Amino acid sequence: MNVVTARPRVNSAESVYLFRHALLRDAAYQLQLPGDRARLHALAFAAIEELAGGRAPAMAPLDAHEQPRFQPHSTDAFAMELAEHAAAAGPSAVPLDSERHYLCRAARIAEKTHANEACEVLWLKVAALVDGVARGVALSRAAIVAHHLGQTSRAEPLFRRALDEHRRAGSRWFEGMALTDIANVLEETGDLAGAERIYDEALAIHRETGNRRNEGIAWSNLSSLYAHTGRSAAAEEALAKALVLFRERGDRRLEGSALNKLSVRYLATGKADQAERASEESLAILRDLGERRLEGIALANLSQVHREKGMAQEAERANLESLRILREVGARPAQGGPLDNLVVLYLDAGRLREAEEACRASLAIHAEAGNRRSEGIALGNLGEIQRQNGRLDEAQESYRRCISRLRQAGDVKFLGENLCDFALVLVESGREADARKTWHEGASLLRDHGESALLQQKIPHMHSACRNAGTALFDEAAP
Repeated sequence: MNVVTARPRVNSAESVYLFRHALLRDAAYQLQLPGDRARLHALAFAAIEELAGGRAPAMAPLDAHEQPRFQPHSTDAFAMELAEHAAAAGPSAVPLDSERHYLCRAARIAEKTHANEACEVLWLKVAALVDGVARGVALSRAAIVAHHLGQTSRAEPLFRRALDEHRRAGSRWFEGMALTDIANVLEETGDLAGAERIYDEALAIHRETGNRRNEGIAWSNLSSLYAHTGRSAAAEEALAKALVLFRERGDRRLEGSALNKLSVRYLATGKADQAERASEESLAILRDLGERRLEGIALANLSQVHREKGMAQEAERANLESLRILREVGARPAQGGPLDNLVVLYLDAGRLREAEEACRASLAIHAEAGNRRSEGIALGNLGEIQRQNGRLDEAQESYRRCISRLRQAGDVKFLGENLCDFALVLVESGREADARKTWHEGASLLRDHGESALLQQKIPHMHSACRNAGTALFDEAAP
């Protein structure tokens, strides 16, 4: 017996009306002569602007060295429509520079509301309307949004185009800023030597031009690079310099961000109480300013303090809140941080299924952003999950990929740590000679770069694995 299933009605009377109305409206629009259409757009522009409260005040020029805080206006809800009408009306029919004026306002509103995809497009439209330094600034703003979205392949070329504009215009001030942005991207994608060289070039320009704010930003970014390459003392010193510059200027946003980084450095050097104080001070500042993206990042770092102090439930809550905020503001690359933290917490608690789900989610984010260091760390976490699940062949492959990424990124601490962990897998797989060689390389890296405390945490695990495998114990020293 054949059963005939009635198809759902997909074209309701309302849908038909709306479709036909749109067609008729477009046809009527196209029938107007170009001059008549321009006049209609000019009328619409004038009517909307008047009904919305009059023309919004001019903002600071894009090439101004100091950008005052954005001041909302009643026309902001219609900024995009006003820009479109101004473009269609033409410059002779509306006040001069109206399209750029309202595009800039629409872009700033998109920044504040985290409408990231739209924001990037808007700044690119602004860039097409201006030239020189102003075009470079608009390109940099578009690049920053792309960077926050994890689109490094779009962000880096935009930053380099901005640099070209500033150099052609002879603006050393903005040249230094573009160099700092490019160095930040290079650091995240694993070119640490190139990043450090460009940071040093940017620092020299910032000092030459008296750009104290961006000198602080460069020092703050360099602190992370120094930490990744095993220079803990230099990292703390760089952050101290950044904090002096930010406090000197009263820039609380950058101060809050630097305090968050300082918390990470304190924790890495065993100063948990100082780390907690710096983290809480950072969060208080960022919350007071309404800096949601930075608040999310700071919460992820606070969770690590909680874990170090044995407060697992508080750590999990902080990470989940961090994830919620970062998803809310569309900061996809930053979501990898709390996911990686959750992996470690779930591993501690033996929640292997949840750990693997979080780990694969973070891996996708780091790979998408091209962040080799973070991808390597996540691959190491995956290898440990697979080891604990008894999937030793999979664990070996994950650790090989992890170590390759970390070598590319030049992060000696995590490279040494993961080499030691890989050695455990090799012992359990019966590959004693490879395990011994891998262990000694990892142990040497940790010891030689001031991570002896971390090495001491690894040694009991290695001794336990050796005893279980009936293998002679590995000592700390190189063979």
